[in-house]
Amino acid sequence: MQHVLVGEQRMKVLTGGLLIDGTGRAPIPNASVVIGDDGYIKEVGSLARLPSDAQVLDVAGGTIMPGLMDAHVHFMLAGEPHFESVFLQQPIEYMAIKATVSARHLLAAGFTTVRDVGAPGRLAIALRDAVNAGLVPGPRILAAGRLITATSGHVDLLPPGVSRADGTAGRIADGPAEVLRAVREQVKVGADLIKFCATGGVMDPQLPPDVPEYGAEEAQTLIAEAHKMKKPVAAHVHGAEGAKIAIHAGVDTIEHGTMLDEEAVQLMKDKGVVLVPTLMPSYQVRQHGSEADLPDYVVEKFNVTSAAHGQSLKMAIEAGVPLALGTDAGTPFFPHGVNAIELQLMVEGGVSAMATIVAATSGAAKALRVDDITGSLVPGKLADLLVVDGNPLEDIALLQDQSRLQMILQGGSAYKDLVGTG
Repeated sequence: MQHVLVGEQRMKVLTGGLLIDGTGRAPIPNASVVIGDDGYIKEVGSLARLPSDAQVLDVAGGTIMPGLMDAHVHFMLAGEPHFESVFLQQPIEYMAIKATVSARHLLAAGFTTVRDVGAPGRLAIALRDAVNAGLVPGPRILAAGRLITATSGHVDLLPPGVSRADGTAGRIADGPAEVLRAVREQVKVGADLIKFCATGGVMDPQLPPDVPEYGAEEAQTLIAEAHKMKKPVAAHVHGAEGAKIAIHAGVDTIEHGTMLDEEAVQLMKDKGVVLVPTLMPSYQVRQHGSEADLPDYVVEKFNVTSAAHGQSLKMAIEAGVPLALGTDAGTPFFPHGVNAIELQLMVEGGVSAMATIVAATSGAAKALRVDDITGSLVPGKLADLLVVDGNPLEDIALLQDQSRLQMILQGGSAYKDLVGTG
């Protein structure tokens, strides 16, 4: 995998920093990380001897940690307050240009891997391929293609009688035969995963967020076909009933999960289903919503889901449900690049700082099924890592300050390096 990054690839050693390896193990002071010229980690820990032929970089006073991961972004959006104008007026070519800019912003914010969970056409898939080919800088991208949604569902957003020649983010499918076809269509165009809407949402004017979009047979057909194709499945979920339908059908991740009940949470724990909480949208609307004259139905739905979201997260924490950090970047007032606020919101919601970092690194890597190559600083994995000025375990908000990101490595190559050049 190639990337447009600065600096030549050569063996290097980062030494003298606090090591947070992303596994949840206790941090190691005065640690070293040896990175081979192939971009993979060779040694980690308190090393008695360093390679004599390597570039040695002193990072004393800093923290060495894995690159951050975001399991829930939307490259088609860039924080526009009035999202309906995007779906009605912006051509996909303009969205693609926005997405390229957003990818650069994400990497500059320390996010070395992200998962796009819904975009029109092949927008996110093409961006993934462009990053992989080294045409543009950006995080490693896993892309879902179009979201599968029911008629009048969460992503059935165009008014009756209105269509777009270049398509929309929603692939409307009703009944087992149609959802089967919809899954196969996403696989055909190169999707890394399948995303479907198990309940209504906040941005759509039709369904309340707690109403299921699909019945058990439809959900089982969709998920079984995706798994047969070796694709994981993410479900947009607010209400508990839709969550339980998706969980029983074998879903891999629950996105949002704002209105869960104890039964749904226990099912997630028992089946190892990952929760991606996405606390940022409600936070951003609370901060900025009064400025934008959002539609009344959006404000009302945000109020309903926000009131229950904290309790759902608390139940998940107490039950030991696996967590992966995801933000819903691109939604109103939420441009790509400020994603690290989500870590602070998770800590404020009751997740420990270490568990939050795990959710943003190895936990997300497991959810995205890339934990064999990234997500933790252990020998044999790609050197996707950050050097942070300070200790984020003491102040998680440090990760929001890009001036404190002294180094951003992706596959061992430096996108940013204030250590070796400072």
